[in-house]
Amino acid sequence: HDLKEGDIFLLAPATAQTISKVANGVADNLLTSVLCSWQKPLLVAPAMNPGMWFNPATQANIAVLRKRGAVVLDAPKGALPDTDLIYTELERFLKICRNLQGKRFLITNGNTAEQFAKGACISQLPESDLGKHFADMAFLRGAEVTLITTKIFDAPYEQILVTDTEQMRLAVSRNIAKTDCFFMAAILPPYKPNILKSGTELGVKSEELLLTLIKNNDFFPHYCAQKRPHQIFAWITEKSLFDSKSKRCPKGCDYLIEGALQGTPEDSIFCKHGLRSIIEKQATRQELATQILDLIFK
Repeated sequence: HDLKEGDIFLLAPATAQTISKVANGVADNLLTSVLCSWQKPLLVAPAMNPGMWFNPATQANIAVLRKRGAVVLDAPKGALPDTDLIYTELERFLKICRNLQGKRFLITNGNTAEQFAKGACISQLPESDLGKHFADMAFLRGAEVTLITTKIFDAPYEQILVTDTEQMRLAVSRNIAKTDCFFMAAILPPYKPNILKSGTELGVKSEELLLTLIKNNDFFPHYCAQKRPHQIFAWITEKSLFDSKSKRCPKGCDYLIEGALQGTPEDSIFCKHGLRSIIEKQATRQELATQILDLIFK
């Protein structure tokens, strides 16, 4: 009965032994029996000596818990996280509204790379994991999430690993029909290699390479044009790229979330003209994901 009454389980301090038992389903005392039966959010605050913390077995057990949906706080060298941080995370969990149950999210993340030689590629910087934060928050709110990403995370939702833009496009194509909400947060390089020839192939006695670039395939507008009435599409960028006086989204999506992490304290969320654009005041990526989902799914 008590298990049904609780909203969140806080395990603090979480020793290496307890973490190991919970990760491997060992229920040999009252605490681990309750933890193995718990079906709601779990917040873990590790506390152990540095040797235990950096032990590969401990890190593997923590990865298992994260993949199952537990939130494991960072513990510098194994030290118990600051009490204020623990309280902040508890408060954040208790404020989360599970208003996205039944929704299916497709989110892209990372920076695609267009390879033109072994070990050499073209990619757009800086590296971004903004899509991952939207995936985390959508999952916590009850959504079914698929993350198409250029690197894999310890996360409880489905992830599809891709490398270049074409692989990402194909992954989107296979999943877009069953999606309610598509968030394009990956960064695509504007150009990709077209022709690569060595000096020898060109009849020149040189080891230099001739590299020709062509425009990369920005596939997002194509899928926006085919969007169904019930679907919500959003394009997310950390930089301001478009004229604020524009009356339509240059990508053809429902929401353009741009310049969000470069705003000034005076900026605020608003929709302007016919372009449903969200300009957000400076915030962490986690705060941004929370506030944008609040705005769209109020």
